[in-house]
Amino acid sequence: MKFLRLLIVFLSVGSLRVQRVNFDRGFTYIEVSACDENNIDIICEHIGSPLVKRNINIYGVTAKGNKSLIKSYNTKNLKVENKLTFNNKNTFYKSVLFEYVVNNNVFTKEQAEIKNRQGTIRNVDEGFDTEENAYIYTKDNGGQYVSENFNSFNFPKTFELDKYQKIDFSKFRFKYNPYDERQNLTCDKIVFFGIDLNNHMEEIHSNLKGTISIDLKLKYDQKMKEYYLTPKNNLYVNPITLHMSLVEKEGYINTNYFYISNDYKKVLDDINFSFHLRGLGSNKIYLVLNTSLRMNTSLFGDCSNSQYCVGDSVSKADFNVGKVVKYS
Repeated sequence: MKFLRLLIVFLSVGSLRVQRVNFDRGFTYIEVSACDENNIDIICEHIGSPLVKRNINIYGVTAKGNKSLIKSYNTKNLKVENKLTFNNKNTFYKSVLFEYVVNNNVFTKEQAEIKNRQGTIRNVDEGFDTEENAYIYTKDNGGQYVSENFNSFNFPKTFELDKYQKIDFSKFRFKYNPYDERQNLTCDKIVFFGIDLNNHMEEIHSNLKGTISIDLKLKYDQKMKEYYLTPKNNLYVNPITLHMSLVEKEGYINTNYFYISNDYKKVLDDINFSFHLRGLGSNKIYLVLNTSLRMNTSLFGDCSNSQYCVGDSVSKADFNVGKVVKYS
């Protein structure tokens, strides 16, 4: 009877060990983004048994095959995703090696070559594919270098301002088709950029004199399946002059729109701006999209867009409803 009990215990332990080994799936998703300003972005996802500690080692490998440890961590969690960025300016690694270690043995490993990012992309057609610089590994498809598809059909190249002289950034949209459903579209930096040589809107100038600069960010419209732009930080507008400010000031109100000031509008009929999307997507492209803003003016009508008008001098601005009034 004692021998039978020992045999059952031995078989149970052996079965548990088999289950542990079979449960480890290793790496399920790896993404190595194309080099952008010497920074390498990495996403590493793996699944393993919560009963067994796994070690994940990430190495940088030189052209001669020498490797240096970039990051190492251990875990017993069922599913783990780790994101990191490292600077490759001084090391010049040619590839990244991922090791999945169980009980001091390499269970599986993957290696991805680091490719330089694509050059600046300007004035694209409605749809375009990026170069294949991003490395993506999935359990089903293995590892390969992939391109991404963007469609800027709903990103207007000519934008007619409404009578309130405002730009609604959410009108600037594009579609994105990822290689894998786990890809999450990100962008390192988005800037709305324009020229203001006469300093009519100097409160929103960038460090570069005579240039307008507003930081934006991506948002996703689940219903339309489109990405659109929105201000990253608070914006403020003077309801009388329509001058913009990046900081809160007395007499200014908070807004999600960009308003063309009355002074600026008098100087130019057509105003050219551009959207700079730096580090977009897994391939870290630098995308520049230009748009021309046009103000539709008339001889008589509302005071905001007509040469001659009659208005109420005591009325107040109502930006939520969009009521157009004359200020005095």
